[in-house]
Amino acid sequence: MFTRISLIVAIVAALTVTGLNVVKIRHQITSLTADRGREKTLKEAAQRSLADTNLKLSRAANELKGTQEELGAIRIERDAAVARADAESQKATALAATLKATQEERDQAANDLAALRTTAVSIEEFRTTLASLKKVTGERDTLTARNHHLKARLAKIDPLHGEGAELPKDLKGTIKVSDPKYGFVVLNVGEDQGVFEGAPLLVHRDGRLVAKVLIKSTEPTRSIANILPGWKAAEIKEGDQILVE
Repeated sequence: MFTRISLIVAIVAALTVTGLNVVKIRHQITSLTADRGREKTLKEAAQRSLADTNLKLSRAANELKGTQEELGAIRIERDAAVARADAESQKATALAATLKATQEERDQAANDLAALRTTAVSIEEFRTTLASLKKVTGERDTLTARNHHLKARLAKIDPLHGEGAELPKDLKGTIKVSDPKYGFVVLNVGEDQGVFEGAPLLVHRDGRLVAKVLIKSTEPTRSIANILPGWKAAEIKEGDQILVE
């Protein structure tokens, strides 16, 4: 009898414990379900917030891009305006310089006219003197050219006697023909300008030395020269300038 009562008590106790565990598990399930619901709600709220933030960021990026484009256009307009202002300033400076030079020329002309009026020379006498001056200047230029020609001919006919001949310091000319294959050039100056055989000349282009040539034959208005290999810095082209050493 005691054993049966003990067994009943044990069964009741086990059922009680089982019931309590079931209640506890149900409570935990309910709690977990509630937590999952809250987490889901929080997650959805976070996703909505993130989507809203991304939308705001996209709008801000578009606004920034538009602002940058506007700034770029403004910078271009500003640069163009600065360039126009600089050009106008340069024009104004040039006009001011031209005006000053014109005023100086006007004042000089007025002074010359006043000086001319104070002299006893008439206009006709002045014209006669000017014509005589032009005639003398022309004769001088003719004699100078003739002198150059004679010196060049002398150096060509008698190299020993013309050894001390010098090229005119103001001699200037250009290359008319250049033949790099055979190493010679044709110049547009000759005996009339004082060029003689054996004379050295420098070839320049844009202020830079291109080569050095040596006159081999001359005619009244042109000459032929050989290109000196040791002095060739670049190919000689038609139109290059020649100068005296």
